[in-house]
Amino acid sequence: MLFSCSPEDTAVINPTDAITNQLKKDLKLDQFKNQTFAKNLVVNWESMKRTEKDGIEIYEMEVEEKNPTIIKSNLFQNKLKYELIIIKKENVSYSYLIEAYSSLKYALFNNSVQKLKNFTGTLNVFKLDGSSINQLVVNNGKSKNPSGNSSLNTLNEVINLYNTSPNINSRVPECTLSEHVYSVYSIYTNHYTVTVGTSSYTTYYTTLKTVTITELMSVPCGTSEDSYDITKRFNVYRDVFDVEIIPELTGKAKCLNALLDKNGNSFVQNLLANFEGKSEFNINIVSKDIVTNKDENGIVKEINGKTTYVPGSTSITIEINTSRIDNTSALDAARTILHEYIHADILRKLNTQYPSTGDLDFKKTYEAYGNQHGAMGALYINSMRDALKEFHKNVLTDDYNKYTNYYGEAPTDAFYEALAWGGLRENDVKAWVDLPAEKKAAIVSLANRAILLSKTVPFPN
Repeated sequence: MLFSCSPEDTAVINPTDAITNQLKKDLKLDQFKNQTFAKNLVVNWESMKRTEKDGIEIYEMEVEEKNPTIIKSNLFQNKLKYELIIIKKENVSYSYLIEAYSSLKYALFNNSVQKLKNFTGTLNVFKLDGSSINQLVVNNGKSKNPSGNSSLNTLNEVINLYNTSPNINSRVPECTLSEHVYSVYSIYTNHYTVTVGTSSYTTYYTTLKTVTITELMSVPCGTSEDSYDITKRFNVYRDVFDVEIIPELTGKAKCLNALLDKNGNSFVQNLLANFEGKSEFNINIVSKDIVTNKDENGIVKEINGKTTYVPGSTSITIEINTSRIDNTSALDAARTILHEYIHADILRKLNTQYPSTGDLDFKKTYEAYGNQHGAMGALYINSMRDALKEFHKNVLTDDYNKYTNYYGEAPTDAFYEALAWGGLRENDVKAWVDLPAEKKAAIVSLANRAILLSKTVPFPN
C-alpha cells in the first residue's frame, strides 16, 4: 500500500520565526548595567527581515525608543536609530544591538546595514546583555573597525559586502578620530504617598536626578575644525509609589538605615525599583540581639537578618541581627540591610492585591527560580552592586578612600558584585552554581576584602 502526505501533514519552520524566538531569549534588557537605556528600548518583533549574500544570512529587526534621545553635536544628526541583527556565517550566529549615529549632510541610518551607500556615521555596537563591544565607523557605506576588536569583524565584513558605491564621494579619504560623548540622563520621578489599607494616593513631590556618563567614541572625521564633543540627552519619567518604612532599629543598624534611606538620596527606594505599582504594604524594620532561622534540614542557625510576611496583613517585617551587624564592616552591614529590603520587595510583588504589569511579569519570572534567593541571584545582583558602589563612594567616603590607598586602586564593579553575592552563594542558588569556577573563585577572593573595611558608620546629618 502506498501512502502520501498532504502539505498540511508537514510542519514547516519559518527561519525568521526561529531567529525571532532566539532574539527574544538572548536579548536580556533586565541585565543591562544601564537600566535607563534598556527600559527606553522597544523591539518591533514583527519587523524581522532576512537576506542572504555570499552564503551569509542576515536577519535585522527594528528597535525604537520610548522617549527619543536628543543629540546635540555639530557632527551628528539629532536623532539616534537602533536595530537588532543576527548574522549566520558557517553555522555560527553573531548577535548585535546597534546604536546608529548619523553624520550631518548624510542619510539617516535606515534600519539596515545593507543600505548604507549614502550613510556616514558611527555604529555603536553592544552585546545582547547591554555590554559595549566598540564602534564601527562608516564612510559612504564603507565600514572600518578602528578598535581592532575581533568581535566586530563579522559585522564589519557584512557591511562591506554591500559597499558597491562607485560615486565620487566614496573617494573621499577615510578618516576616524575619537571624541567624547556625554550621556546626560534627566530622571524625573513623581512620588506618590499611599494610605495603607485603602486605595487612595496623592502626589506630594517630584524629584529630578541628573546622571552624566562620559565615554570616548570613534567617529568619522568631519569638515570643520570645531570641537565635535557630543551631548546625548535622555529624559526619563517615572511614577513611584513610596512604601512607608517604619524603623525600630538601634545602634549601628539605625545609623546605616538612616543613611541608606536619606530623603532625596534613597538607596533603599532606588534598589527596590521604588515599589513601582500600587503598594498597600508598609515595612517594619527592627533590631534583634540574635536572629535565627531553620535550614532545609530543620536545624536552627544564626543568620544576619530575616524578612517575614503574614498572609492577609499589610506589614512586612525585617529583623536585623545586632550581634552580626556590630561585628562586620559598615559596607557589608549595609549589604545585609539592602538584602533584606530586596526580600521585602519580592514579598510585596508576590502578595500585592493591586499588581501592576511589572508585578505580573515578575510573578511569571519568579516561578522559573523557585525561591526568593534564586530570584535575587538572577534579577537583583546588578542593582545591589550599583547601590553598594554609590553608597560606598558617596556616603562611606572615608572608608572608600582608605580602600583605594591600601590596595592602590579604586574599588571595582567586580568588588561590589562580589559583595552582592553575600547571602546567596552560601545557598547555592542556580545563578551562582551556573557561574564558571574561575569566576566563583575571583568573587570569593574579592568578597574577603570586605573583612578589612572599617566598622565605623558616619553619623547621619
